[in-house]
Amino acid sequence: MFQTRLCPRQSFREAGRRVGIADEILKQLEILGQDNTKALYALVMNYAESGRYDEAFIALQKCFDQREEKMIWMKNEPRFANLRNDSRYQDILQRMKL
Repeated sequence: MFQTRLCPRQSFREAGRRVGIADEILKQLEILGQDNTKALYALVMNYAESGRYDEAFIALQKCFDQREEKMIWMKNEPRFANLRNDSRYQDILQRMKL
């Protein structure tokens, strides 16, 4: 089996490129999320995974207020694992009667 090894400089460059792509996707979701609750829900998942919890809860509250249909899955959504122990998450679940 042939394996390619990157030198550290190439590895850092590739990692930087991925971070740049991720930042660009978040920017696009933020723009789309202004008018589209599906994009806003996707933004919540990305914020939750990247440790941006306050932003995740602001967007999650907007999803709740706009009655985004995917909210019914939030109790079992694996990408919300980082949010589950937060009282704000539990509050939204209670208000949804989940």
